[in-house]
Amino acid sequence: MSSATPQHPVEDRYTRVRQLGWDVDLLKRSTILVVGAGALGNEIIKDLALAGIGRLIIVDLDTIETHNLTRSVLFRGSDVGRGKAQVAAEAAADIEPNIATNWFDTPLQTTLGLGVFRDADVVLGGVDNLQTRRDINRSCMQAGTPFIDGGLFYLDGDVRTFLPPFNVCFDCTLTGEERDEGWRRWSCLKLGSDDDAPVGPTAPTISAMIGGLQAQLAIKYLHLGREVPYPVTVPDGVRIRFNGFADEYERWNLSRDADCPTHMEMVPVREEHIVSLSSGNDMSAESLLAETQTHLGPEAYVELGFDVIHSLVCMECGGREPSMQRVGALQMSEAVCPQCTPSSCGGCGAPIGRIFESRPDLVFPDRVDCPDCFASNRLVIRDTETLNRIEPGSPALSHTLAELGVPLMDILEAKAYEAEHSLFFQLDGDRERVYPRRD
Repeated sequence: MSSATPQHPVEDRYTRVRQLGWDVDLLKRSTILVVGAGALGNEIIKDLALAGIGRLIIVDLDTIETHNLTRSVLFRGSDVGRGKAQVAAEAAADIEPNIATNWFDTPLQTTLGLGVFRDADVVLGGVDNLQTRRDINRSCMQAGTPFIDGGLFYLDGDVRTFLPPFNVCFDCTLTGEERDEGWRRWSCLKLGSDDDAPVGPTAPTISAMIGGLQAQLAIKYLHLGREVPYPVTVPDGVRIRFNGFADEYERWNLSRDADCPTHMEMVPVREEHIVSLSSGNDMSAESLLAETQTHLGPEAYVELGFDVIHSLVCMECGGREPSMQRVGALQMSEAVCPQCTPSSCGGCGAPIGRIFESRPDLVFPDRVDCPDCFASNRLVIRDTETLNRIEPGSPALSHTLAELGVPLMDILEAKAYEAEHSLFFQLDGDRERVYPRRD
């Protein structure tokens, strides 16, 4: 027999959540995309799981190292060597038995497309890569989804909020030099490099403070316009910074940059122009073009939204090698002509490819100096031929969308010269690969 009375009802797991005025059913219906599962992402994921969020999508490339254990509440010693995203997802499910989680340990840009951003209620960033922040920002603006970004440095931390209709965005806060730095890992050849900027140490205390604030702002955003026993507001276009050395909070409004490239170039996805496809990114580019031409005519084409290197051409020997890789994925050593460049250093025998990759500052060089023996070696770098759309006669037609670097559930813009408006094709055939089942 229950001993509960009207004044003292039987308590359940979510009693205190309800007493905060939060709508438990709303939280269970919500989807949050978390990019970054390190120290900051750990705190975000932990707090969202404790609050009863229904679905989490987690993206992080890295594996757990021993030094992560002093800053990451969800990781244990036995997790060293495992992927951060997977372990964080498993820990979230252990905290909240009703949560549905999925994780990805591949680059965000080639993993999750605009359809995922469009489905998410809020996107939370916990990354230390400037270019990834810019890419998240752009996708959120196109999809109309709030972006709450966090950053850490030693004892300092800050949160920046960017909400629809994005009167100010993350890119507005950057200088041209910072944008160039964000693009630094791509050379003039548009090649990838493993050379990343050093990451400073951070304290677990500041991770908890900043991650907790991001999670709380996300939950408050979900409750905007709902009846709650206290005013619910989420500041838009602000930066909230905690100075851990002076023990002070600061907050100021961010300003719109009239020359912001994202505001000038970004094309919002309009709901009424979206066509859902039952196919995913495993469909062929040729099939997508045929679908496009059915809607918009024989001159229609599809914008990829990014560049793909389809050929490497040596201007000295005339050699040509096919390559179908998204910009940034091709490594520097792959751009070196194997016919015209010696395979090893003439002085010490070190592989030329390794020497070249250690020098990301080189731009169209004809020689490279070995850092070990200082010998000067001849270097011939091939030119790249790129494409950025799927159109009749394109070399892209013989490939799948995934092979071109199109992510899961992406939304691709289809155009025709004489059409009044664009169409957007959403790859809904990928849904089962993106979203975990809810029991």
